[in-house]
Amino acid sequence: MNAKVCDFGLSKQITREDATHVTTVVKGTAGYLDPEYYSTQQLTEKSDVYSFGVVLLELICGREPLSHTGTPDSFNLVLWAKPYLQAGAFEIVDERLNGCFDVESMKRTAIVAVRSVERDASQRPTMAEVLSELKEAYSIQLSYLASSGHMN
Repeated sequence: MNAKVCDFGLSKQITREDATHVTTVVKGTAGYLDPEYYSTQQLTEKSDVYSFGVVLLELICGREPLSHTGTPDSFNLVLWAKPYLQAGAFEIVDERLNGCFDVESMKRTAIVAVRSVERDASQRPTMAEVLSELKEAYSIQLSYLASSGHMN
């Protein structure tokens, strides 16, 4: 196992004999669960892509996935951020970045995040596609930082 981002707080150890295709009720932090799970009761690789997309949106916007402050249309990070990012409106990017990002790199990252949180799982990229796009965005960002003197 080579986990990079995880939460084992709700995990449960089971024996091989206890394991079936469904071993327990799905639990998790609100805001990260694939919306298709509620109708299908099935978690898939695309469910992981959705959850990772939410994490990307958190990193881009500096907000938690669910919030009870602000206006009702801003409570859900996915529903709030998608229209802005689809329109290329980067004013929702976390102000703590102080504008220290390459616009093309942020655009590519935002596109990956938005595609990853599509309601229809068939419209989401694979995790391999997410990785490939993020590597591109990272490369662009590194070049930007080197040329602008922001790298140590």
